[in-house]
Amino acid sequence: MPPYNFPSDSSQKNIIKAFKKIGFIADVAGGKGSHIKVIEPRTKKWIIVQNKIYKEAIRSYIKFVEELGYNANQFIKYL
Repeated sequence: MPPYNFPSDSSQKNIIKAFKKIGFIADVAGGKGSHIKVIEPRTKKWIIVQNKIYKEAIRSYIKFVEELGYNANQFIKYL
């Protein structure tokens, strides 16, 4: 994964919005507590977005987006 410039102060709300803008579905009932499950509709693959967002978590979200064939730069732009 190439180095990306992304905001380190992203909130769970911003991450969920970015996922939705590239076509994912947020399932509030899928996560436990304050965690939210985000599902890719074509493959049904999912990832949990935690409430407290750290840089490593953002990197894992970017990697997940890339693995599914989406444009990581587009995802980062929406953050």
